[in-house]
Amino acid sequence: MIECRIQNLPYRVLNDYRLTEQVGNKTSTEITVEVAAGLPFPQANDIITVTDLDTNTALFWGLCGIPKSPKYETGYEKKLYKIVCGNGNYILSKRIVNEAYQTATVTAIVTDLFDKYIETEGITLGRISAIPVSLSVYTAKNLNLQECLNELATLVGAVWRVTPDRQFFFEVTDDFPSFPWNAIQPRGGITFQNVFGSLQKTTKEYTQRTVQYVYGGRDLTSTQTEIKPFSAEQDVYTVSFDVYNRPTISYSDDGSTWTMLPATAIGVTGLNDGDNTFVFFFTSGSPQIKYNTQTVSPLTAAYIKIEYVGSFPIQTVSENSEKIAELAGQTGTSGRRENAVQVSGIVSVNESMAYGQQVLEKYADPTEEIAWTFLSSDLTENGLTLDDVDLLTVVKFDMPDYDITGDFVITERVLEAFYITDDVHKYVVKLKLMSRDYMKSYGETIASLKKDVSQLSVRDEDVIIKNAGVAETLYLGEAMRWSDAPLYFPTETIIEGSLVAPCDLGQDNYIYTEAV
Repeated sequence: MIECRIQNLPYRVLNDYRLTEQVGNKTSTEITVEVAAGLPFPQANDIITVTDLDTNTALFWGLCGIPKSPKYETGYEKKLYKIVCGNGNYILSKRIVNEAYQTATVTAIVTDLFDKYIETEGITLGRISAIPVSLSVYTAKNLNLQECLNELATLVGAVWRVTPDRQFFFEVTDDFPSFPWNAIQPRGGITFQNVFGSLQKTTKEYTQRTVQYVYGGRDLTSTQTEIKPFSAEQDVYTVSFDVYNRPTISYSDDGSTWTMLPATAIGVTGLNDGDNTFVFFFTSGSPQIKYNTQTVSPLTAAYIKIEYVGSFPIQTVSENSEKIAELAGQTGTSGRRENAVQVSGIVSVNESMAYGQQVLEKYADPTEEIAWTFLSSDLTENGLTLDDVDLLTVVKFDMPDYDITGDFVITERVLEAFYITDDVHKYVVKLKLMSRDYMKSYGETIASLKKDVSQLSVRDEDVIIKNAGVAETLYLGEAMRWSDAPLYFPTETIIEGSLVAPCDLGQDNYIYTEAV
């Protein structure tokens, strides 16, 4: 028997419910309850739980989103409320993350997010897999918690979810549970229908891709040093690259002897504004260093020297040349199935290429999906429980006669009413082929990169920088000073803040000159 509680009060639930669970997605569930005398009417943001009393199994936990009353026409209508509610994943989509991590493993980052955000929602810890992949920098600024978890999970081939019994899981495939049977196949004395109910396989081609563009990431420069003429009347100094972290600033009267300002004299724009103990302000992601003309410690100098690590936008493109040739031969087309994706949090070319490679591996072939429909009585008759078909459970199929073979993982589970009796429910379980729909870990992928299938392009067009909720368009150019290095050709590394070395035009002029 199904019991529905709203704000921990029992309501009679009608047999038109549809309870949906998915991995990593906020899902909608539909139920209809009768508001008996003395019970409050359902309201948005009410907590809703659904339990199978026969087995004491939690079937749903989430938020009431859209309660709809009956259409009152005579005044005698039953108070039947149709409710659309979101599951536990949906609750996490209501939180915004503002965190920054340096040289932290994905496990450490997710654990910290759980402690700071997830646990406060009344959710307990199920399991966070031990993932040794370390990110040099991961910054989440005004990022939705669900998107943040999706991003981290994608980088390492993991998945996450909040269960109906209020537990949080963030797991890699090695930690997925297995279905109790080694292989599902018709066996002696057991009919096909008794084991399966029904099976239907679907193959989806539109997800396949052979070329993957990845943009939105950034790479870091080596430490840059730029000397600027200083004037107490000038409040903005622009460097060649976007500043990545707190710069070091020194000042000098003659350009040869330098005095370094303490780190406490350099504040963050938007955070330390109004505090005149700071001499300069910087913004991560902006090339502008601002002098505080109201500082209590004004500079008297002719020059300032700014030392910083810069960042610049990158785009990578990865190609599966083997699959391109295969598709071209099969279809007579180019074989290129291209896709572009924006990924934040990437801070190196290697990370961007690794992401592109693992996505190509994931979508190298069409997706295979199985819809498995059965009754709760089918589980009982075969000695199984609902926990045996929980999300992320790996099910082995061995049915070559039906073209259903391999390890499939449960990614969605829907519970519906079975109208013959209140004691039996219908389940529709969606499974996806593991070898095609779950990526290798980031660590595995980055170790096997091949340069001949990836290329890098650096974009220097307009960049939109968002600071404190204000969008600022910056037009960036390159400027450099002439050095004695006898280079007259494009360089592979950044020299004097530029990707191109100065070239003699034959009239004592150079392509790049001192910025004025």
